[in-house]
Amino acid sequence: MTGMRVQKGKLTYVDIARLVGVGASTVSRVLNNSQRVAPETRKKILQAIRTTGYRPSSAARMLVRRRSETIGLIFEKEHVNTYYGTRLVEGISECLTDKGMKLAMSTVPWYASTAEIEELPLLRSLSVDGLILDVAQIRGDLDQLVARLGLPYVFVNPPGYRPFNTIMPDDVAVARQATRYLIDQGHRRIAFLPPPGSTVHSSISDRMKGYAEALLKADLRPVPLWDVPLAKVDNPVADYLARAKAYRQEYGCTAVVTYNAIEAARLMYACYQLGIRVPEDLSLASCDYDPTADLPPRRITCFHFDRIEMGRQAVRMLEERISQPEKDAASITVAGTRIEGETVVKAGG
Repeated sequence: MTGMRVQKGKLTYVDIARLVGVGASTVSRVLNNSQRVAPETRKKILQAIRTTGYRPSSAARMLVRRRSETIGLIFEKEHVNTYYGTRLVEGISECLTDKGMKLAMSTVPWYASTAEIEELPLLRSLSVDGLILDVAQIRGDLDQLVARLGLPYVFVNPPGYRPFNTIMPDDVAVARQATRYLIDQGHRRIAFLPPPGSTVHSSISDRMKGYAEALLKADLRPVPLWDVPLAKVDNPVADYLARAKAYRQEYGCTAVVTYNAIEAARLMYACYQLGIRVPEDLSLASCDYDPTADLPPRRITCFHFDRIEMGRQAVRMLEERISQPEKDAASITVAGTRIEGETVVKAGG
């Protein structure tokens, strides 16, 4: 290394090349983790970077790597203020910050068309290296959409199973876990409460499937109404009251698996109105966590998907796809973990 003096904070990767006595392209390859650099040369360049305190600017990285260092997120606006949405975006943002990258976000309403997505300013006027798409309720063919866009992409929580380029909750397994947990507590008459019919996603049928599979494996049978959605009304109080009454009086249930924590909270309040004690008369276990679970007098037992980690995983998968755009990434399914609550007791306890 020469005795050349360069003022800190104003270095470029060209200056690093001069200090070490190599070409600028060699420094560029080191900055981009290329393996086409001799180990001893790499060591000298990294030492010079540490000694001088050089930090490549985002503009320099864009020129060197021919990338914008920006990830696009297309998101359904109905999720923006939900626990699911905020936690997912938190995970995406944290991971991008750690990597020195930026986030450009656009929202679309439920049931928007793929044509509307293509007209988003994010895609028309901004340069992004790849896309994360969380658009489960979209009209049109998502696969054709991403093919037309020609960008590396990752789906988060789309309807249906996809073997590649997707981060998704294991909805079958989480319902199986919740049902199995109740069976292990000695419950034998276990109902399943689906959401209102206005909710449309494959997670509903998948959680129904997991519930039924767990019961059948234990030589038990699903309780009637397990596959019948609640009424499509703005305030379906009567439907929750009817379900709670049927579960206890008609079907003799001692436990219920609910589609999510919101449904568990609604069912709990219906039980209180009917004089059904939770968990003494009816234990409740939810397939997914939401802060709603902490509001009732008894904290709801939930099987939780880590949405922050799902966001991080989406960024890591997309970065892999950007570096190798011709290669699909194997999909990742996220398992549920139990959050202890106060709504499950042993049968007869």
